[in-house]
Amino acid sequence: MNCDIVKEYRELSTLVQKTINLNNDYVDYSTNNKSSGIYMIYINNFSDDKILPIYIGKTSNLQKRYETHYKEILSLNHLDYDTYYEYFYNNGHNFYDGHFRVCKIFKYMIDHNCELKDYKMIVLEYCDVEKLEELEQHYIKKFKSEFLGFNQLNCVSLLPLLWDSLNKEDINYLIYYLNNAIENCKQITSYINYGFTKFNYNYCLYGFTQFKTNINNKEINNLEEQLNTLLNSLRENIAEEYHKEIEKIEQQKLQLKENKDTLLQPVKIAYQKVEDAEIALRNKAKILFKNHNIYTGKLDDFINGLNNDYYKKSFNNYLKKKNITIRPYKRLEKEIQLINDLKSNAKTVMSPLQNAEDKINQEIDILNNQIYQHKQKIMSEIFPSIKFNSFALKDNVHNIQYPQVKDKYLIYILLSNNARCKDADIIKIDCICEEHIDSYYIKNRLNESIQEGCRYKEKNYYNEMPMFGAVPFNIVPEKYCCNLPYYLCRQPGYISTTVELKYGINDYTIKNKELHDFEDVIKTLKLKIGKDKYVIKCSESKNAFKTALYDFRKSKIINKFFYQ
Repeated sequence: MNCDIVKEYRELSTLVQKTINLNNDYVDYSTNNKSSGIYMIYINNFSDDKILPIYIGKTSNLQKRYETHYKEILSLNHLDYDTYYEYFYNNGHNFYDGHFRVCKIFKYMIDHNCELKDYKMIVLEYCDVEKLEELEQHYIKKFKSEFLGFNQLNCVSLLPLLWDSLNKEDINYLIYYLNNAIENCKQITSYINYGFTKFNYNYCLYGFTQFKTNINNKEINNLEEQLNTLLNSLRENIAEEYHKEIEKIEQQKLQLKENKDTLLQPVKIAYQKVEDAEIALRNKAKILFKNHNIYTGKLDDFINGLNNDYYKKSFNNYLKKKNITIRPYKRLEKEIQLINDLKSNAKTVMSPLQNAEDKINQEIDILNNQIYQHKQKIMSEIFPSIKFNSFALKDNVHNIQYPQVKDKYLIYILLSNNARCKDADIIKIDCICEEHIDSYYIKNRLNESIQEGCRYKEKNYYNEMPMFGAVPFNIVPEKYCCNLPYYLCRQPGYISTTVELKYGINDYTIKNKELHDFEDVIKTLKLKIGKDKYVIKCSESKNAFKTALYDFRKSKIINKFFYQ
């Protein structure tokens, strides 16, 4: 073990903790800090000797960024081990690709038995938006968070800005990026066993072999050569065995694809003739329609109508409605017949080759599966090493900011409201008098469902084909129905991450609480408070509150209490 790195890690850990202890500028659920600046997310557990639990970021709105980051962790906290495992490893695609920062933080918190209360965010420095990039780089390098913490390697995270500068041929930024990338690559070997450096390199950087901008500039070309030498050196010195296996399999895949292209060359030629005939038909149709003001969208309907009766009928109805008497399907009958003949010929050419193509596709599928089996080893670097149940990070209980009420009791109604379903339920009722609070968790379909055990899922995930680009961290219960009005919805609502962020309450909070009958609670409050000595406030809108009271619309005691 490199003693210098061990010493540096300890010194940086001390520096980070000292920075935190001297900094009281927190951003959390209770703040409203909309300034721009550099922030640090940290997990208040510094017991690891290899991972520094910090992330450095920049933002133009600190409050909004905190809420976004924190809701992501709240979402993962809903999932159980098996569900999360499926999203990680199923169908050859990781559903959280592009959001691995969250996965790293979640793994650290699970592996170190942390809770939501250990997730913190502080402001390191305020600055104008134009200086965010420069200052973020300063703090990332100061705390080495790209090697020891949750940040991505700089030479990877700066790539979007690099592509932008390439389009603009920004020589200064290219030089800046290349110098950063060279510095980065020189350090990777030293820190390969720290933080998530191994994962960052294996997943994102290993595939880089040659960096070429095609810009004829002596300084840039010299820096490119240095970077490529370093990239190839890294591949030789720290490559995992599975990378070599993946490369062998990729070569086999490439050969199979070439065989497939050769096999299907006659089919490609046949379908090219179909495409040429369709272009010719479209051009003739344009001439035919020229004097009838038939716009392009309807031209598309005409072409689609060749194979689809719905579009054909729609197009003919359009002509009839516009009193256009031309009969394009009749007038262009020869051209249409030619297309049909060419399609028939293409199918004839394809028919004897179909079995051979299917066999090649099956072989490619087998190879893809083998590749993914190897890639699972990379993914395991950011997957929790401990089997966990949902809400492993427990809840985020914090003090609700109750409205100020003078000389009266405050009756505070906490709702869970899913706006899509207009489905609201009362989670609990707080009765506040000065500093004393009596809380009553209400017996209803929501709380009872939670206590029975509710399994959650990602709403945008599809087992058959995960949607590339689909937004993760959109958590709903597996049985939840969100397309019906509340009076038809048989399944309970759920406590959204927005409610959890604001009020610090989730399934874990309610799991073992005593549930009270709603009418009994109101009777108790009436006896305790007396008439006209209370003010009612609700966590959601008046309409949401009315929805929650819908099932009690015939109850005299409830109506008198809430609608005096």
